[in-house]
Amino acid sequence: MDTPEIMQPTTVDTDGLARVLAPGGVATELGFSGFEGCNTVDIGSGDGRYSNIPLQLGALSMTCIEQSRSAVSSMHRRGNCVGATVLAANATTASRLPDMSGAFDIATLFNIAPHQSFQLLAAGVRMLHTRGELIVTTTEVGLLSRVAEIEKILAQTFARVETAKLFNGSRPKPANNFMTVATQRNG
Repeated sequence: MDTPEIMQPTTVDTDGLARVLAPGGVATELGFSGFEGCNTVDIGSGDGRYSNIPLQLGALSMTCIEQSRSAVSSMHRRGNCVGATVLAANATTASRLPDMSGAFDIATLFNIAPHQSFQLLAAGVRMLHTRGELIVTTTEVGLLSRVAEIEKILAQTFARVETAKLFNGSRPKPANNFMTVATQRNG
């Protein structure tokens, strides 16, 4: 795959990301089967601005995991993650987390940062059941240049790993400038 264009992070656009993730959107073209009736976990939820999207698109349940107590406070203050279970814990070390191995149909890592990307990918894979799907999005310049590396890591676990740029030239569509969808786990 060609390395995607590099651009600075843009403003938050939850509506744009919801369109990309909705049935018939870019995620569907990448092999994503949708949130309808699925148990979903959002790893590294931050202030939860994207975490309601799966619930809006029919997810049965949503669990938000965020280690920053200030982000969790912001999440509650802003009314994000309403209807979701919120766990203030570090997903990469599983500290203060119940065993959630294989508990979820879908793991999302919305707008992840380069310094946490590979540990969070591993946490997401562990939490998926055998037919689970993983979605990764980011605006971070440092991670945009590592798409091929992310795809290679995910290809060790998933039979299908597809990535799409979510912008044309310098005009962003949603704030999350690339999306990788991993489906069809191996063995």
